[in-house]
Amino acid sequence: MAEAGPRSERLAVVTGGNKGVGYFAAQQLLGAGLQVVIACRSEALAKEAAARLGCEYELLDISHSPSIEAFAKTLESKYGRLDVLVNNAAIAFKASDPTPFAGQTGPTLKTNFFGTAELTDRLLPLLRASAASGGQPRLVNVASMAGALRQVSPQLQQQFSSPALDRAGLDALVRKFAADVRAGRHKQEGWGNSNYGFSKLAVIAYTKLVAREEGTGMRVNACCPGYCKTDMSNNRGGQSPEVGARNAVLLALLPDSGPSGAFFQNEANSAW
Repeated sequence: MAEAGPRSERLAVVTGGNKGVGYFAAQQLLGAGLQVVIACRSEALAKEAAARLGCEYELLDISHSPSIEAFAKTLESKYGRLDVLVNNAAIAFKASDPTPFAGQTGPTLKTNFFGTAELTDRLLPLLRASAASGGQPRLVNVASMAGALRQVSPQLQQQFSSPALDRAGLDALVRKFAADVRAGRHKQEGWGNSNYGFSKLAVIAYTKLVAREEGTGMRVNACCPGYCKTDMSNNRGGQSPEVGARNAVLLALLPDSGPSGAFFQNEANSAW
């Protein structure tokens, strides 16, 4: 565990913080002096990780709306504030998983996109309150280079990257992908062939949308941690999760002059 600096009044939540990139993001934020809460599905794993880190934990399953609501109410009642939200929790089916492609679409989108967006929307009032009190709120969505815009057709690229894209439009695009997968025509419709990649593309589009909505009151960015040695990659990645976590931490600690609506990888602003 990194040596912690003096504790500030800033509170950071890291979802999926019991292992991998989330664990090291929590560790590095603690080292920067923030109070950190890791949010995890498993109480046993969360409790063990929190003990190692020296932080607090709360239970959260972002694929389950009642869990999101319970978590938000706990934050409001127990902590009363939120300055940094790092949305790191996500799932990916292994290549060896026998579940058909169409059967993987719903669970992947439910967690990686819809769950991330639902949690964020529920916590935005706390982040806005932080802005109102000078708390420098930061929203960081851990995405992936797999979410590159080029995976979809040029026409879809224009729609996803349009500054005019709103919540209804993004929701319609995501649901059309799911419908086209169910109908077996997603490739013909220009969607590509990756549930995980598309879910992260949608997260990046959502990040940019929220950044436009929030304006200068909040820094809202997405990042790719790189291909890290984690459970998700079967520990085959070429980069340690500790190094990968630096991307999220950099964005969580951005100065007010930093960018918003950006996509970072290798600790630098990158093309989507």
